[in-house]
Amino acid sequence: MPSHSQYNDNLSIREEQVWRFLAMAKSDQEIADALGLNYQTVRTYTKHLLGKKMFTNRTQAAVAYVREHGFDGIPEPGGA
Repeated sequence: MPSHSQYNDNLSIREEQVWRFLAMAKSDQEIADALGLNYQTVRTYTKHLLGKKMFTNRTQAAVAYVREHGFDGIPEPGGA
């Protein structure tokens, strides 16, 4: 079975951005606010991301992001 990282090239720029925010444990509304998108649009990007990467849930996506990218770009708790 292919690893999740082998599907990375299929993600759009927005899906990559949403994935990063999922790794930061942000809600759909927080992601929408940060990216200047509608809440429902973020839900759609999340759904596409989960399907393309074959994740079953947001937690699995967050863990995989950290495994693939490390903690670079993810602020410390309480940090900006």
